[in-house]
Amino acid sequence: YIVLLLSLFFTVSAMDLLIGFRGKFFLQIVVFWFIRNLKTGKKFNLIPLFSAAAVISLLAVLIAGFREDRAVNLVGPISFVSAQGVSMGVTELAVEERHVFAKNSLRYLLRGVGSAFVPGAAVSPGDSFAIDISLYLNPAGFRAGYGTGSTYLADAYLFGGVSGVMVASLMVGMILSRLHNHSNSWAGAILMMASVGAIIY
Repeated sequence: YIVLLLSLFFTVSAMDLLIGFRGKFFLQIVVFWFIRNLKTGKKFNLIPLFSAAAVISLLAVLIAGFREDRAVNLVGPISFVSAQGVSMGVTELAVEERHVFAKNSLRYLLRGVGSAFVPGAAVSPGDSFAIDISLYLNPAGFRAGYGTGSTYLADAYLFGGVSGVMVASLMVGMILSRLHNHSNSWAGAILMMASVGAIIY
């Protein structure tokens, strides 16, 4: 019964992969593995984790090439890791150009939290750091449908500097700790399964 439910959930999650959301899909696999080990009391063996990470990173690079309609020169974990530099670049730009984006930092924060509950809550300039940074870096690319995401570190830094990053990180840690502490009940396990992936993503 559990395998049937997880298979259905996995099939629905696969729709994210088909529209190009690699991170959310692969993260869901890791969350399933984590919850399975947590609920069955099994130890976390790192060898299967690293093996799965190598296969997932290979698939992610190939899917990115297909999604972006470009040739893939380097296939494997190194190519995957190099592509993750975009997230670091977002945080770097938030630090370097804080004076440009800080005026909207409260709106970024509120709309970002709201978008977790209301689809399309942050869809216009000034509402989302991801939208504003995409327009700032490449307006023509943004109009053509390309853009970059944001990171909680960037949003927290824009809002409160280094102190904001510390507070946001502590809050994420507290939320994850509470989820773990309540995961022994069915309601807690369902809440964990539904939210951990989104928090990590």
